[in-house]
Amino acid sequence: MELWDLYDRDGNKTGETWERDFGNYKKIPDGRYHLVCDILVKHVDGTYLLTQRHPGKDVYPGFWESSCGGSALTGEDPLTCAKRELFEETGIRSDDFYLISHTFREPSRSMYYTYLTIVDCDKDSVVLQEEETVDYKWVDLEGFLEYTDSDVSIKTHNDRCMPYISSCRKGALITEITEELLKDQDSKYRDMQVTIIPNIKPDSIIGVRTPVLRKLAKEYAKRSDIETFLTSLPHQFFEEDQLHAFILSGMRDYEICMKELNRFLPYVNNWATCDQMSPKVFGKNKKELLSEIESWLKSDKTYTIRFAIGMLMEHFLKDDFKIAYPNKVARIRSEEYYVNMMIAWYFATALAFQYDQIIPFIEKKKLDTWTHNKTIQKAIESYRITDEQKDYLRSLKIKR
Repeated sequence: MELWDLYDRDGNKTGETWERDFGNYKKIPDGRYHLVCDILVKHVDGTYLLTQRHPGKDVYPGFWESSCGGSALTGEDPLTCAKRELFEETGIRSDDFYLISHTFREPSRSMYYTYLTIVDCDKDSVVLQEEETVDYKWVDLEGFLEYTDSDVSIKTHNDRCMPYISSCRKGALITEITEELLKDQDSKYRDMQVTIIPNIKPDSIIGVRTPVLRKLAKEYAKRSDIETFLTSLPHQFFEEDQLHAFILSGMRDYEICMKELNRFLPYVNNWATCDQMSPKVFGKNKKELLSEIESWLKSDKTYTIRFAIGMLMEHFLKDDFKIAYPNKVARIRSEEYYVNMMIAWYFATALAFQYDQIIPFIEKKKLDTWTHNKTIQKAIESYRITDEQKDYLRSLKIKR
């Protein structure tokens, strides 16, 4: 008898269990799921393990799949399940599993954790599990990609591996970067990032901490083939966007940096990448930067506009300040939260550095109501604003 724990749509155990029988997974109640792990096995020599399912299986009998996997037994967490399934179905042991995706599949009432593991084992030592698999083979990258396109592969399994497969299709450097990011994964950090960057797909977030990404950016920036990565757009993972932003931020040649930045900006899709991208070379080329900012402000891309405002805030609020700059920002009208939030951030910061010239924008209500009030809120939270100024700003809040 095989017992499964049942989970809700948020991935929490419900306290219920399900006794497995041939094909009865279809009878699991709506809103309940059992935990399933996929493990994609790559050898250190660059080949991938494919296994053929037993013809008596109730799901995809006789199909080839990218390595192995199966349902978690009651009491198992995803990693425990992955380790057990890998060993039972192949005889291979590994302690290093890198999460590729976490998905749900309604028809099979399954909650999937899909992992990559990179092993250094005797390739002839694979042991097939009776009644589970009947054959195996190791294939190179080309063979692996051909398999994923073939009729003998399991399409739903490929879909769950697709973030990694897509990287493989972009070549060796992108695959290398993806695997390096997966190795640096911090699952708790990933869970936090999913909540604070809600507008991008959770499966696009690996969970790599910023100091690690900055270090990797410095290393990869020295590569002679880094242009392959910089031109491979859009990226598959959030961390690739972050890596890209940090590489650009460290560039010393203004013209090259601007060329690459203008290539990348249309693909920026979140506030974190936008706000953490700050090329140091801009500080020595402010005249040229201003003309680019003018162009970015006219964009129809949310994060291009946000980046433009951010550059005005970073480089043109002190000695290089001109009243024309906040006038340009105040004229922007948008339905996008992340644009309006940056406008509020800009004016709140401008109040700290240029209070006398900026306060009329608040007094004369030159911003839309939401942005006006958000500016006041953020300014009041600032230690750079005096208590007297904060009291006056409170009096200017628009009541709805």
